[in-house]
Amino acid sequence: MVAPYMYADEVVADFQVVAERNDKAKFNAKFALIVRVPGRDKKGNPRTGKIGIQHPWCSRLMSYLRHPDRASEEELWSLGMFTHESMHVRGELNEAITECEAVQRNYRAAKLLGVPDAIARRNALDYYNVLYQQRGKIGGMQGAYYSDQCAPGKAMDEHLGDSTWATDLAAIPDRAN
Repeated sequence: MVAPYMYADEVVADFQVVAERNDKAKFNAKFALIVRVPGRDKKGNPRTGKIGIQHPWCSRLMSYLRHPDRASEEELWSLGMFTHESMHVRGELNEAITECEAVQRNYRAAKLLGVPDAIARRNALDYYNVLYQQRGKIGGMQGAYYSDQCAPGKAMDEHLGDSTWATDLAAIPDRAN
């Protein structure tokens, strides 16, 4: 059995080095896993243990990290993409399972990337309650990433102590404040 997020420190350290340098050329070099095929702008490779995120999404993730307290939907998508592709690196290939694993770890990923606790929790819940739920409504290709079993107490709930939904909602500041 693979330990949850056993790769996280290395992945996060690699990303932080690139982010701190703000070196656009290194985005695709450091995460060079992507064959430039239309529609393929990210990839997590379990064989190499590397995550590939092309520059526009990498830039959105960096932008998110500069101001997570006022994250846009695209910036939340970039966090979700980072976490999702990290789950592929662990070896999961089924998209709905991978996305559910990621949804449950977005809070953890944001914290590992330096986002303050309350903001990381709020952002992870926003992703789950809004963006993830939209996938189910949209259907089609987006539907392949969604399962109604990805919810607290349902079949795909991993019962992680720091899961996105293992959160004290009263302790999370409202986005308007």
